[in-house]
Amino acid sequence: MEQQKWTPETLVEKLKENVIGQDRYLKDLCTSVWMHSLNKDAEEKLGYSIDGVKLNMLVLGKSGTGKTFAIQSLAKLLDLNLVIEDSSVFTGAGWKGREVTSIVKDILQSAGEKRVKAEYSIVVLDEIDKMLVDSARTGSFSAWSNFLKMIEGTDVEHTDGQNVYRMNTEKVLFICLGAFDGLDEIIKKRMRAGKEIGFCAKPKEIPQNDIFQYAEKEDLISYGINPQFLGRMAMITATNELKEEDYVRILTESKSSAISRLNTIFLTGMGVKTSISKKAAQYMAQRAFEEQTGGRALFSEVTEAFKEGLYQIAGRKDVKELRLRYSITDGLKMQFVKGTREKLPLSYKAMTELFTQDSWRSVPMEITRYGCTVSGTYQYVEELVETIEMETRKLSREYTYRQIRASIYLIMSAVVCVMTEDVPQTMYEVANQVYSLVSYPPEFNTENGKMDSYATLYWKSWEYEENVESSRDLAIYIIKEYCEQRMWMEEKYSRTVS
Repeated sequence: MEQQKWTPETLVEKLKENVIGQDRYLKDLCTSVWMHSLNKDAEEKLGYSIDGVKLNMLVLGKSGTGKTFAIQSLAKLLDLNLVIEDSSVFTGAGWKGREVTSIVKDILQSAGEKRVKAEYSIVVLDEIDKMLVDSARTGSFSAWSNFLKMIEGTDVEHTDGQNVYRMNTEKVLFICLGAFDGLDEIIKKRMRAGKEIGFCAKPKEIPQNDIFQYAEKEDLISYGINPQFLGRMAMITATNELKEEDYVRILTESKSSAISRLNTIFLTGMGVKTSISKKAAQYMAQRAFEEQTGGRALFSEVTEAFKEGLYQIAGRKDVKELRLRYSITDGLKMQFVKGTREKLPLSYKAMTELFTQDSWRSVPMEITRYGCTVSGTYQYVEELVETIEMETRKLSREYTYRQIRASIYLIMSAVVCVMTEDVPQTMYEVANQVYSLVSYPPEFNTENGKMDSYATLYWKSWEYEENVESSRDLAIYIIKEYCEQRMWMEEKYSRTVS
């Protein structure tokens, strides 16, 4: 894990781009998983593990509040192996259903040959509450016993046909999820009795929403959870019930919303935007809140609303945007917005091909004659762009002033990065930094309360153009044109001299 890049705080901020209205859950989750990743890194450096520091979690909350999605996102960010299991299908050995030991098979198969990656896996035990209820009904308590041993950490062996899977689960992080239907009434009953609420101050009135935030271990034991199981959970947290305004933010702000995903696909493939009006978002949010369908159900509803547009858009070259609107007379309706489409971004393949051109490596950055300062960098990039404009006249003809300025600041940011790093001072490295900056945006330096100069320049670019991928593509085009002109001039000069 890149310790200087990720902290629990920065992980929370990253997840909040996609997971809406779950600040407490994200804080607890990021702390637990970050510690897990830290322990993994420590073993790789020291050669031995630090025992007794993993923070297993029990998460209470309704379906569709973002529990699993947040864990999946964290595992990707921190490069941790993730296995998600449906707890309700597990039984004890000899009973109909999956054996608990089969989890180690899933861990080892998903991690491949990497030992440390398997040992430090995250295992999500979803619907853990249903597993409890089923075990109590069927009398299959051996499943619970096996779970307890595995969560605490033990040598586990599973035989599947001719294959035998063995591993120790002591370092595996377990995160248990459940909706716990009926637990809210147990919590309210205890609170009516006037008992203390533990971590929270006693409210004047019993809350009707987000009641799981007040859950105590005694409530979970009354519900039927094994006390030994709770003793193996270092953290107990809960997700909030989604409010109407949360659903609006999911539709309009979340980068993983159906609107945002469709927008990325259509912009990349055809230069077509997808959007939703404020009234349409409020209408859909009100319905989702009343029906308590959760954030996950919004995707199917949005897809249904866009269905006709998805069918027609490939043949509608005059359409630049698909937009969901709502009115009292027409209800929720998709609109074709006519106009000129956005320019298609460079593909990953095309970008890779550009970076593999050895000829780029021979073009120097030439910053020294302008002075290695921010003002010198600004003058250098300005003249670079003016040179291309004089030769091609393409920039002012095909791009707006703000798009050009955004790309200039992005190139400036990349130039400053190259100046301060131990890399060849070539335009190849500048192009490489442009792509890196957009993929991994610089963050605010909390140590001195200021941003480094390259970060300031990067965010200045964003002020001119929020579509950073578009700014990146234009910046790469500018660098490419500059390199080609330089190589042509050098070739012409060498021919003249000879």
